[in-house]
This record gives sequence, structure tokens and C-alpha cells, in this order.
Amino acid sequence: MSSRISYMGTKHDLADRVAKVIAGCRPGRLLDAFAGMGAVADAHAGKRRVWTNDVQHFAYLAGRCRFTDPAGPLPASRMRELTTPTFQQNMDLLEEQNSTAWDATGKMPATSSFEEFERLFTLVADETIAREGAYACFTATYSNAYFSLTQCAEIDSVRCAIDTLRGRGVLTQAQFDWGLLALGHTALRVANTTGHFAQFLTPSEKNFRRVARQFGRPVFDEWLASLDSLKPSGTPEWRAQNFATRSDCDALLRTITSCGDVGVVYCDPPYTDDQYSRFYHVWETLILNDYPTVTGAGLYRPDRFTTAFSLRSKVAGAFRALVNEVASTGADLVLSYPSNGLLHDIGGNPLDVLRSAYPKAKLVAQIEHNHSTMGASKGSATASVAECLYLGRA
Repeated sequence: MSSRISYMGTKHDLADRVAKVIAGCRPGRLLDAFAGMGAVADAHAGKRRVWTNDVQHFAYLAGRCRFTDPAGPLPASRMRELTTPTFQQNMDLLEEQNSTAWDATGKMPATSSFEEFERLFTLVADETIAREGAYACFTATYSNAYFSLTQCAEIDSVRCAIDTLRGRGVLTQAQFDWGLLALGHTALRVANTTGHFAQFLTPSEKNFRRVARQFGRPVFDEWLASLDSLKPSGTPEWRAQNFATRSDCDALLRTITSCGDVGVVYCDPPYTDDQYSRFYHVWETLILNDYPTVTGAGLYRPDRFTTAFSLRSKVAGAFRALVNEVASTGADLVLSYPSNGLLHDIGGNPLDVLRSAYPKAKLVAQIEHNHSTMGASKGSATASVAECLYLGRA
């Protein structure tokens, strides 16, 4: 299992090339303004102080843990010892109140026919899930959809355990954060999806075995394995110098002055007309634990963030504002954008926008890359395109 989390459009395959471009930029801190899972920040471990920023709660959590926490996670063996009693208490509460649906869920992974799986699946769907006195945000929201009933109960019970331990002062805030990060990683691994949270798989004759297999994966053991695998980036001394924030990029850039320590800003803005928040909403619920009222086929939260970079009518203006705001900080700008991005679709050109504020801006690299299509809502999951790197020097 990897020491980092890879998701959707992460730049792990390109991070070293991006780092080579950034190496020639002004000295000072690197601000990764759309950090995601932090691939580019990771490539600068020990080389340059970093500041990761993302508007999504889970991406912010990943940046805070991996790039700013000097200590790292609690050993998985110790976490198992500490969490098991409270975890089991919450599991027992949910099982006692939902015994019929619980038993049916337990039989799903072993079904050999779609008819039998569908019967059990429908039985669970028709049950009213009870949760009195229990942690049950995922149980109430995503059961029999992104996860099985028992998987949701496990996710809720892990959250109950680490919340309780933090409240008692047994876990520090940082140790809690690592536990929550590992739980998000686990949710991604066991989810009944094609690898992202835009929508779950509806069982069919063709895919029911896959759904059954995912529904049978144990969350608690996967969580401990994830906690054991996830590691902070770089040295404790390097991490102690870094920042992580959760903000809309435009709002953040307006707070940075030219007398600050940011030498270069790296921007990897959204590039399709699929709103990126579609792929983070389950993780948002994991962090907020707020029992949202969800709607639509994907069980979406009501408060999903909308970015102008994914709107045909606004993407050009969003690019102009971004470039002007970075230029106003006095920092160099390194921009990643694919050759099939939405700005190109409407007849725009990133280089032209950059040159309005950085007259000597240039295209410094074109890298053939299998790019995420943000969930394949309109076709295949990846497309072979050129990832273009642009450089504007202050």
C-alpha cells in the first residue's frame, strides 16, 4: 500500500517534471494553490518550503497531515488497542437495532446469483435504518449505496472511537487527523465505485459480483493497514516550516502581499466542465460528520463548491483573475493545463492569458499523459493528452 493517497487527477506521474520547472523559479516558499493530494508538494520535500491549499476539506486534511505535522501517525498496533472497545460498542448498538438488514448484508458477499443478491439488496433497501444513541452519519446516508450497511457502521464506529479518544485527551489533534485521513483512504479503497465518489455502482446481472466483493471488504482492518502505510513527507524539520490552508484560491491569493515569502505559485486548476466537488462529497461528509440531506443519483451534499474554471461561460474570466492575482503577489507562476482543457474548448489559450500579466511567459514543456476525465461522465475514464506546463516570471 502506498505511503500517499492517489485520487483522480493527481500529478504523481508529472510531479518531478513540474519540480524541475519550479527549481528555476524565484527562491522562497512554493504555494500549491490547488494542491489536491499534494503530489507536487511531495516532490519538493527538503528542497523548498511549501504551502498547500485546497478548498476541499479532505484535501486540506491530507496537506495538513503529510506536510505540516512533525510527528506522523500513531502506530497502527497502538491505535487498534485504543479504539477497539469504543468501536465495538458502537457496532453493537447499530447491529442490535438493525438485525434483519445486518444479517442480509452479511450474506451478500457469498451470493452466487444476481437474483439472490438482488433479493438481499432490496431487503436492506426496504428496511428503515435505526440509529438511536449511535454514531451513524454514514449508516444514515450511504448504506447500500457507496458502502454496505455494515461497512457504513464500521466507518461510523471508527469515527466514534477516534472522536471519543480525542475528547478524553488520549489522542492529540494530529493523531486524530491521521486517523481520519486513513479512514478516508480506506473509504476510497472499499467503496462500491469505479474508483471515485461521483456515483456508486447500481447492482446488475453484469456487476453484482463486483458489488458483493466490495461490500464484503472489512473497514476496520483496512483502516489500520492504511494508517500503517500513510507517512508524512520529508523530515520533521522541513514539515515544521510548511503551511496548509483550506480556501478558495482567489480569496487566498488576495491575502498574499508582494513582501511575503512566496517565491512561486503552482496552479493546476480544474480543466473539465464536471464540477470537481462531485468527486469529494463523500469525503466532505466524512470530515464534517454532519448528517447531510443528500439528493440525486450520486447522493450529493447540498453545499458542494462550484468553481468558475468548470463553467464554459466563466472559465476565461477565472483564468484572467487567477493570473492577475498571482502576478500581484510578485511571485513566479507555474501553470499546468491539459491540451484538451475547457479553456481550449471555448477558443482560449492559457499562454495568451499569462502574457497579459507576465509578458515573457512561455510554454516550457508538453508531456504526453493519460489524463483523468473526471469520472468519465461523458466517455472513457482517461484520455491521452498533452499536459502543458507554462512559466511566467515576475
